[in-house]
Amino acid sequence: MQRSEMPKFKEQIALLKDLEMPSMFRMKDFPNEKLISLLKAYTMLEQGSSRFFNNIFQQIKKRINSFSHEELSTIVYFLSNVKQTDEIFAMVEHILMNDPFNMPHEIIGKLSFAYSIKKIHSPDLFKVLSNIFCVCNEKISPENGYLFLTGIYKVGQVSAALKSKVETWVLANWDSFASSEISHIIYILFKLDLIDFAISQIQKIDLESQTVMDIDKILGCFIEKNIKIPDFLLDHLYKTIQDLEIAQNELIGLTYTLEFVEDNKKYYMAMQKVLEKTFHLISSYEKTHIFIATISVKQESTDFLELFKPFFTSELTLDMILSILPVFTKRKNVFLPYTKGVFDSLSQMIQGKVLKTQELIMCAYSLCIAEYNDEQFWQIILKALTYTKISSAEEYIQAKKTVKEIGKLGIDVTQCLGALESRYEVSN
Repeated sequence: MQRSEMPKFKEQIALLKDLEMPSMFRMKDFPNEKLISLLKAYTMLEQGSSRFFNNIFQQIKKRINSFSHEELSTIVYFLSNVKQTDEIFAMVEHILMNDPFNMPHEIIGKLSFAYSIKKIHSPDLFKVLSNIFCVCNEKISPENGYLFLTGIYKVGQVSAALKSKVETWVLANWDSFASSEISHIIYILFKLDLIDFAISQIQKIDLESQTVMDIDKILGCFIEKNIKIPDFLLDHLYKTIQDLEIAQNELIGLTYTLEFVEDNKKYYMAMQKVLEKTFHLISSYEKTHIFIATISVKQESTDFLELFKPFFTSELTLDMILSILPVFTKRKNVFLPYTKGVFDSLSQMIQGKVLKTQELIMCAYSLCIAEYNDEQFWQIILKALTYTKISSAEEYIQAKKTVKEIGKLGIDVTQCLGALESRYEVSN
């Protein structure tokens, strides 16, 4: 469920929309504290027009020197995913680097996280942040350090001295991490090449508190470094799947991860049993992407395809179809008769003129590569291509190339090709 669909968030969003215009008129009179509170509220719920943010940006820039270090770190933290804030980030860095020795250790996490996402910073900023982490290691809180390490691995600016302090800090704070944070800490340790230390910490994890998504993330660390995955992790994962303690959305990522695990057939078989028992509970979006993932890693069985057959005859949208077709191209197989519903739905959408020209060309070209050979389907495609609106020379070239590909399947494309050439080449 989207946040905007939940009652609590719907009320908050409605309130922010009502307050937007009055806030813009009064913004210049707001104290710094209220201005930052406004910034937090609108960025956290992804609300606010460009005009609203332009107003708040102007106020921040006008009073940039009146904010404390803590306030500056909060500003960049909440602006890290907002566009057109480069100037503010540059101004904040300039202020901080003018007096780096007075930068409080409590703000290094927000700064590290924000500047790593924004990718606008000097190497000197992260040197200062790293030095503060090393010097104030015992004072760095779990939340502060978590954000700092997330930023530091993203920018890849890690010294040997910092690595030793990371180990010290992780050991001191290990019991303070929530279960969902532990897998991310392990991921960061692998990214920092603290692999032996990471593996020693993995052995301390209470696996029962970890979700499949957490375990999946840890498995990915071993796979990326081409290191053998510990048996106890795989054994726990297998048991978790068998006990149906896996969310539907977790099936998608795990399907891709297990492709790199030795003797993975039993995991896929266990996951299929989960699908069979919970299929009616899975959303259409999740069904689509579970299907794509399974086909991509070549783990589909007859039972798997049979399970999806009814779904393909009743619930497909154009976006789902456009997501599925590339995997047919990749496999050069359309998995008939189980997926016939995909093509029936697509045919109806084409005849109903639902597809844009680029979507029509993409569908046709993908299915040519997949060597889908259905005379009736291709006649519907050719008729649509004959009368589709061509808006550029590039689009015309794409359409003409696609029609020729259809011809390679043994379909007569003379009439369509002639119509396209007369409409575009003759008129131009």
